[in-house]
Amino acid sequence: MKRKKEVIRLIHYAQQMLHDLVEQTPVEILEECGEVTDWSFKDQMMHLAHWLDRFNRALASKSPPAKYENLDIENARIWQLYHAKNWAWIKTKLDKAYDGIHRLTRFLSEDELVMEDYIMNSNRAPWIAILDSALSHPITHISAIYVERGSVEKSVAVMSTIYEDLLGIDPNPRWQGVITYNLACLNALAGYQDQALALLHSALPHYPDLAEWAREDPDMKPLQTLPQFIALTSKSGLNT
Repeated sequence: MKRKKEVIRLIHYAQQMLHDLVEQTPVEILEECGEVTDWSFKDQMMHLAHWLDRFNRALASKSPPAKYENLDIENARIWQLYHAKNWAWIKTKLDKAYDGIHRLTRFLSEDELVMEDYIMNSNRAPWIAILDSALSHPITHISAIYVERGSVEKSVAVMSTIYEDLLGIDPNPRWQGVITYNLACLNALAGYQDQALALLHSALPHYPDLAEWAREDPDMKPLQTLPQFIALTSKSGLNT
């Protein structure tokens, strides 16, 4: 399998999922203004566009994006910058951000895609960073919006549809664990506790360090008081 071809296909998939979500959203919701602590639909799309554009600039310059001690503060600053923009402006920015990541990914060679030092001081291969910014981050928001709208099956399907494809990109245990954990999170947020616990049980042997994060992860909050979750993420549970 050519990794670049698959990464480009998955970027396109995320963009199509966003397009489908927009098509299902009434015009009045597209233009609705939110609050800094209660984002509207266009606030969430602007958030995605801004962070993807920021990543594109980092990838183009081979320089790591700025790091922030408090992402909530930075996201509030971004909201203040753009919350008054209309939907047409935000959609254009989101489309341009996806055009940019498509172009940059096509520019990279297969060898460059797996070079952990391609982006200075990142210690992460570009293909992983690309999928994190252009696929995983958007899917998290798409899934949450579907949950808010009562479409819980769709909220999980946006990732379960490509789950096997994602696993097939790289046999590295850490990658396998992260992808399975991410799907567990979406199931937890959708209220599918049994499926979430089963996926978490599959993820942790691949990447045991996720257990500590799972105990604090807001996405895992629906599970965190369950005895099965506590057993799974305890030190003794990881050894069984």
